[in-house]
Amino acid sequence: MAFDLKPALDKAMELLAERLGKNLYQRDNLASGNLSSDMRTYTKNPRVGIWTGELLMLDYWEAVDKGRKAGTMPPVQSIIDWLQYPNVKDKLTGNREDLFDEGATESIAYAIARNIGKFGTRGSDFASDAVVYLIENVDKEVSKAIGLDLELMIDDIQKIVDE
Repeated sequence: MAFDLKPALDKAMELLAERLGKNLYQRDNLASGNLSSDMRTYTKNPRVGIWTGELLMLDYWEAVDKGRKAGTMPPVQSIIDWLQYPNVKDKLTGNREDLFDEGATESIAYAIARNIGKFGTRGSDFASDAVVYLIENVDKEVSKAIGLDLELMIDDIQKIVDE
């Protein structure tokens, strides 16, 4: 009998996705909300008895997690798009609409992009911390799953011996 760790792995992947979303929210890393809402987890069985977990996130997750090194400016259009989110505008203006007129968007975006190119950005470690959290907590679930599988295996062996 092979160990069936799929339920424990499913739970671990669910725990990881929950923690990632929670970290994004707590660290105020939500602009569009797409990074959190487009997150997908899968478990798959590429070979008999082997289970793997897979997490899919939007491409820019690593920049949010680790930040961006100084060196080159990001595309100004990306910053313009980012500035269109209401919560980003609110953060930048302190909820004062009069400080952010539409004509200034391109200038503000260019200044932000230039600053990012010059100084880089600091990451939030939302993913790194979630992985550490998972490692600290998944051991319990995997150990429990292995223990249950061992009990079933011992019961099966005992039935064979008793026959």
